[in-house]
Amino acid sequence: MIRLSLCIAPYISGYVHTQTNPIKAYDTEAIVANALRKLFLWLCSRIHEGSLQESAQSGIVSLYGILDKDFDVSRICIKIPSTWEGLQACRILQVKGIKTLATTLFAFEQGALAGQVGCQYIAPYVHELKVQTSPGHVDRSPNNALCVLLQKYYTSRSLPTKVLAASLTSVEEVMALAGIDHITLPPPLLQQLANLAPSDKQPSLFDQNLDDEQPRSFPSIETKDDFDRALRMSNGGNNQRKLDQVSSFRFTSRLVAKNPIF
Repeated sequence: MIRLSLCIAPYISGYVHTQTNPIKAYDTEAIVANALRKLFLWLCSRIHEGSLQESAQSGIVSLYGILDKDFDVSRICIKIPSTWEGLQACRILQVKGIKTLATTLFAFEQGALAGQVGCQYIAPYVHELKVQTSPGHVDRSPNNALCVLLQKYYTSRSLPTKVLAASLTSVEEVMALAGIDHITLPPPLLQQLANLAPSDKQPSLFDQNLDDEQPRSFPSIETKDDFDRALRMSNGGNNQRKLDQVSSFRFTSRLVAKNPIF
């Protein structure tokens, strides 16, 4: 994964994203360790010049520097699942100066906590993962409006966190999010967008009043119990189900692809 990112980096601006091992999504210490990769860095430090202390800011970050000594490591952003444990790992890494992106995000509560811990980005999934992996499956509660609500939430509170919408399935959904900070799209959707005529412009959710979908209030989230309770209550339990689905799918994928980092 890091080698691929280094191949792409010269052709893009801004950050390159590398995800921690999702099988550890419910283990803060393991997530941080995976990002720091101290053991691997120690082994590398015995081969490459420079002391461990001087290069131990981050294992993944250091791997970029080891593979390409000229790479600007400030461009690296670590993707971490938006579990309670994952968001606490984001807090720790952000304090260390390592940029993070809270991915697999389905609920307002996840987004609010991601902003609180200082994530550089969040990646709300418009559709549950099963839509991408099981042809014909339909998400009965897509999160189009959530992307807009969280971006407005961050702006209203002067939080630096940016929204990167993910898991979109149609040009109409893309156009409905015109005004979003960032968006990630598969090549087929990019091609369809390129073929749109100027007259095909569609209304954006940013131009609509979404007050009815904005939570009037949500409980203070100070502990894991608070977070888990809020997520179970969110969207009739569907958001917890979607997050569990991601963890289950990625665990299965991990059994097939034994080494997701490289």
